[in-house]
Amino acid sequence: MVKPGLAAVEIGRALGASAREVNRLLQDQGFQEKVNGAWTLTAKGAEHAVQVLKTSSNLPQAKSWDATYWRDGILDVLDTSAEALAHARAGLQVDRAAQSAQLQVDRAKADAAFLASRAARQLQDAVPTSGRLNTVAVVGLGLVGVAVATAVGFVVVPSAKRAWNARRDPQQPTTTPEPPSERAVDGSDEE
Repeated sequence: MVKPGLAAVEIGRALGASAREVNRLLQDQGFQEKVNGAWTLTAKGAEHAVQVLKTSSNLPQAKSWDATYWRDGILDVLDTSAEALAHARAGLQVDRAAQSAQLQVDRAKADAAFLASRAARQLQDAVPTSGRLNTVAVVGLGLVGVAVATAVGFVVVPSAKRAWNARRDPQQPTTTPEPPSERAVDGSDEE
Protein backbone atom coordinates (compact mmCIF):
# COMPACT_ATOMS: atom_id res chain seq x y z
CA MET A 1 0.00 0.00 0.00
CA VAL A 2 1.34 3.41 -0.95
CA LYS A 3 1.28 6.02 1.78
CA PRO A 4 -0.87 9.01 0.80
CA GLY A 5 1.53 11.60 2.25
CA LEU A 6 3.82 12.56 5.12
CA ALA A 7 3.15 11.70 8.75
CA ALA A 8 3.90 14.29 11.45
CA VAL A 9 7.07 12.41 12.42
CA GLU A 10 8.38 12.68 8.84
CA ILE A 11 7.65 16.40 8.71
CA GLY A 12 9.42 16.71 12.06
CA ARG A 13 12.56 15.04 10.68
CA ALA A 14 12.67 17.62 7.90
CA LEU A 15 12.28 20.47 10.41
CA GLY A 16 14.38 19.10 13.26
CA ALA A 17 11.31 18.85 15.48
CA SER A 18 9.36 16.08 17.20
CA ALA A 19 6.00 14.77 15.97
CA ARG A 20 4.32 16.44 18.95
CA GLU A 21 5.86 19.77 18.05
CA VAL A 22 4.73 19.39 14.43
CA ASN A 23 1.19 18.50 15.54
CA ARG A 24 1.13 21.56 17.81
CA LEU A 25 2.48 23.71 14.94
CA LEU A 26 -0.31 22.41 12.69
CA GLN A 27 -2.84 23.11 15.44
CA ASP A 28 -1.54 26.63 16.06
CA GLN A 29 -1.90 27.44 12.37
CA GLY A 30 -5.45 26.03 12.11
CA PHE A 31 -4.81 22.86 10.11
CA GLN A 32 -6.04 20.48 12.80
CA GLU A 33 -7.62 20.46 16.25
CA LYS A 34 -7.81 18.01 19.09
CA VAL A 35 -11.26 16.55 19.72
CA ASN A 36 -11.69 14.01 22.54
CA GLY A 37 -7.96 13.35 22.56
CA ALA A 38 -7.65 12.70 18.81
CA TRP A 39 -6.43 14.95 16.02
CA THR A 40 -9.18 16.03 13.61
CA LEU A 41 -8.66 17.96 10.41
CA THR A 42 -10.17 21.42 10.09
CA ALA A 43 -11.55 22.67 6.78
CA LYS A 44 -8.17 24.30 6.12
CA GLY A 45 -6.33 21.07 6.97
CA ALA A 46 -8.62 18.92 4.80
CA GLU A 47 -7.25 20.75 1.74
CA HIS A 48 -3.72 19.53 2.57
CA ALA A 49 -4.19 16.14 4.24
CA VAL A 50 -6.11 12.91 4.33
CA GLN A 51 -7.06 10.77 7.32
CA VAL A 52 -6.83 6.98 7.02
CA LEU A 53 -8.35 4.52 9.47
CA LYS A 54 -5.61 2.35 10.98
CA THR A 55 -6.16 -0.77 13.06
CA SER A 56 -3.80 -2.71 15.28
CA SER A 57 -4.13 -6.47 15.34
CA ASN A 58 -2.92 -6.93 18.90
CA LEU A 59 -5.77 -9.08 20.10
CA PRO A 60 -7.54 -8.93 22.52
CA GLN A 61 -6.72 -5.23 22.74
CA ALA A 62 -7.07 -4.31 19.08
CA LYS A 63 -7.46 -0.58 18.53
CA SER A 64 -8.31 1.67 15.64
CA TRP A 65 -7.50 5.34 15.04
CA ASP A 66 -7.36 7.94 12.30
CA ALA A 67 -3.83 8.48 10.96
CA THR A 68 -3.25 11.82 9.28
CA TYR A 69 -1.03 12.06 6.20
CA TRP A 70 -0.06 15.47 4.87
CA ARG A 71 0.50 16.11 1.19
CA ASP A 72 4.01 17.18 0.15
CA GLY A 73 2.82 20.77 -0.38
CA ILE A 74 2.15 21.22 3.35
CA LEU A 75 5.69 22.49 3.88
CA ASP A 76 4.98 25.28 1.38
CA VAL A 77 1.97 26.61 3.33
CA LEU A 78 3.06 25.78 6.89
CA ASP A 79 4.99 28.48 8.75
CA THR A 80 8.09 26.60 9.89
CA SER A 81 10.05 29.61 11.11
CA ALA A 82 12.06 29.49 14.33
CA GLU A 83 9.47 31.76 15.99
CA ALA A 84 6.59 29.47 15.01
CA LEU A 85 8.45 26.39 16.31
CA ALA A 86 9.33 28.20 19.55
CA HIS A 87 5.66 29.13 19.99
CA ALA A 88 4.63 25.49 19.42
CA ARG A 89 7.21 24.27 21.94
CA ALA A 90 6.02 26.80 24.52
CA GLY A 91 2.43 25.66 23.94
CA LEU A 92 3.46 22.06 24.55
CA GLN A 93 5.08 23.03 27.85
CA VAL A 94 1.89 24.77 28.93
CA ASP A 95 -0.14 21.69 27.90
CA ARG A 96 2.16 19.38 29.89
CA ALA A 97 1.91 21.60 32.98
CA ALA A 98 -1.89 21.64 32.70
CA GLN A 99 -1.98 17.84 32.29
CA SER A 100 0.26 17.39 35.32
CA ALA A 101 -1.90 19.69 37.43
CA GLN A 102 -5.06 17.88 36.31
CA LEU A 103 -3.46 14.53 37.15
CA GLN A 104 -2.65 15.76 40.66
CA VAL A 105 -6.23 17.00 41.13
CA ASP A 106 -7.63 13.67 39.88
CA ARG A 107 -5.34 11.72 42.22
CA ALA A 108 -6.33 13.90 45.18
CA LYS A 109 -10.03 13.35 44.38
CA ALA A 110 -9.53 9.59 44.08
CA ASP A 111 -7.58 9.47 47.35
CA ALA A 112 -10.26 11.52 49.13
CA ALA A 113 -13.05 9.30 47.76
CA PHE A 114 -11.17 6.19 48.91
CA LEU A 115 -10.58 7.60 52.39
CA ALA A 116 -14.20 8.72 52.65
CA SER A 117 -15.53 5.30 51.66
CA ARG A 118 -13.15 3.62 54.10
CA ALA A 119 -14.28 5.96 56.90
CA ALA A 120 -17.93 5.24 56.07
CA ARG A 121 -17.26 1.49 56.21
CA GLN A 122 -15.52 1.89 59.56
CA LEU A 123 -18.48 3.85 60.90
CA GLN A 124 -20.84 1.19 59.62
CA ASP A 125 -18.77 -1.60 61.18
CA ALA A 126 -18.65 0.23 64.51
CA VAL A 127 -22.35 -0.40 65.15
CA PRO A 128 -23.72 -3.96 65.14
CA THR A 129 -26.27 -4.82 62.49
CA SER A 130 -29.09 -5.34 64.99
CA GLY A 131 -28.54 -1.87 66.42
CA ARG A 132 -28.74 0.07 63.17
CA LEU A 133 -31.93 1.93 62.58
CA ASN A 134 -32.25 4.50 59.83
CA THR A 135 -28.49 4.73 59.45
CA VAL A 136 -27.27 7.35 57.05
CA ALA A 137 -23.62 8.05 56.35
CA VAL A 138 -22.83 11.45 54.95
CA VAL A 139 -19.46 11.59 53.24
CA GLY A 140 -17.95 14.70 51.73
CA LEU A 141 -14.76 16.61 51.18
CA GLY A 142 -13.60 19.26 53.59
CA LEU A 143 -12.21 22.57 52.43
CA VAL A 144 -8.65 21.25 52.34
CA GLY A 145 -9.54 18.08 50.45
CA VAL A 146 -9.65 15.82 53.50
CA ALA A 147 -12.36 13.20 53.57
CA VAL A 148 -14.99 13.83 56.22
CA ALA A 149 -17.55 11.20 57.22
CA THR A 150 -20.45 11.79 59.56
CA ALA A 151 -22.93 9.21 60.78
CA VAL A 152 -26.47 10.32 61.46
CA GLY A 153 -29.31 8.37 63.03
CA PHE A 154 -27.51 5.62 64.93
CA VAL A 155 -29.72 4.11 67.60
CA VAL A 156 -28.39 1.29 69.75
CA VAL A 157 -31.03 -0.58 71.68
CA PRO A 158 -30.13 -2.63 74.79
CA SER A 159 -30.49 -5.97 72.97
CA ALA A 160 -28.06 -4.71 70.34
CA LYS A 161 -25.56 -3.83 73.04
CA ARG A 162 -25.85 -7.37 74.42
CA ALA A 163 -25.40 -8.82 70.94
CA TRP A 164 -22.37 -6.61 70.41
CA ASN A 165 -20.84 -7.64 73.70
CA ALA A 166 -21.55 -11.30 72.89
CA ARG A 167 -19.62 -10.93 69.66
CA ARG A 168 -16.67 -9.70 71.66
CA ASP A 169 -17.10 -12.29 74.46
CA PRO A 170 -18.62 -15.53 73.09
CA GLN A 171 -18.87 -17.02 76.63
CA GLN A 172 -21.52 -14.49 77.65
CA PRO A 173 -25.06 -15.76 76.86
CA THR A 174 -27.31 -13.53 74.83
CA THR A 175 -30.99 -13.23 75.54
CA THR A 176 -33.60 -11.73 73.38
CA PRO A 177 -36.04 -9.47 75.19
CA GLU A 178 -39.65 -10.56 75.13
CA PRO A 179 -41.95 -8.47 73.01
CA PRO A 180 -43.95 -5.90 74.97
CA SER A 181 -47.48 -6.88 75.91
CA GLU A 182 -50.39 -5.30 74.13
CA ARG A 183 -51.32 -3.46 77.30
CA ALA A 184 -47.96 -1.75 77.42
CA VAL A 185 -48.21 -0.86 73.76
CA ASP A 186 -51.63 0.77 73.73
CA GLY A 187 -51.32 2.18 77.24
CA SER A 188 -54.72 0.93 78.41
CA ASP A 189 -55.19 -0.67 81.83
CA GLU A 190 -58.05 -2.91 80.71
CA GLU A 191 -57.57 -6.64 80.76
